[in-house]
Amino acid sequence: MATSGEIKKLLRPLLARRSDLVLERRAVFFVPFSRYLRGVFFEWPAYSRSNRVICFANQLCNGSHDASVASYESAQIPEDWKGDVEGTSRRLCEELEKDILPKIEPVTNLKEHLKRFPKSFHLPAEISDRYNFAFACDAATCGDFDRAEAAMIPLFDPKLAFHKLPETLIEEHRFSRMRQERMAYFLMTLRKGKAETLTLLHDWEAFSVKDKRMEKYWQPTPFPCELSR
Repeated sequence: MATSGEIKKLLRPLLARRSDLVLERRAVFFVPFSRYLRGVFFEWPAYSRSNRVICFANQLCNGSHDASVASYESAQIPEDWKGDVEGTSRRLCEELEKDILPKIEPVTNLKEHLKRFPKSFHLPAEISDRYNFAFACDAATCGDFDRAEAAMIPLFDPKLAFHKLPETLIEEHRFSRMRQERMAYFLMTLRKGKAETLTLLHDWEAFSVKDKRMEKYWQPTPFPCELSR
């Protein structure tokens, strides 16, 4: 199993020639980034001495504390990599640069994000809060607040017994680690109006970046509906 320091050495050739890539805490990602953080990370294996490479993409405007796994890829650092450090480095850098990273680089909007998500992300509305929440946040950034609210309402329909709106929404729900509480806060904010909703989404972007300690790589940008004003 390769340590973080050893991964850095193996990826040195790639990072030296690609100024748009950064390695932080076992993750290689594209910089600068704005609305989506995307890249790959080297997992800590529980039952193997090899390190698998896993693609991730994070829609920043939903206030998530975690990146979304997009897929498991074939690249890995094999158990016996120390027997051929130079060869392992060359093969790994080439596979990342030519095959794996190009698959995740286009994720700059929800449409591209959905193409790379596991099938479980594409469930019907009544059982897929992840999809509806992602869709609603994206719709709001595009100025379609009616569609955003329409996507959120089924998630709290008592007939479906999916989620229940909290009896009282408090400020702590705004940045909650529980997606259900953030969803409830988002629906409440949608009903307050456009300005409040866009402010919330910008706050969630900034929070997601700060939570991952990646502020120096982030370039905040206006949402599509703000560009058309």
